[in-house]
Amino acid sequence: MTAQARVRLDPAFRIAPVNRRIFGSFVEHMGRCVYTGIYEPGH
Repeated sequence: MTAQARVRLDPAFRIAPVNRRIFGSFVEHMGRCVYTGIYEPGH
């Protein structure tokens, strides 16, 4: 049996503004996942 997940995003549904300094700060601690993973310079 294979489980499936579905994610639905609604950009019009907002709870509160997110400070851009906080959003995504966890990524700093993910090592090589940031470069060549999430962010690839030149693309």
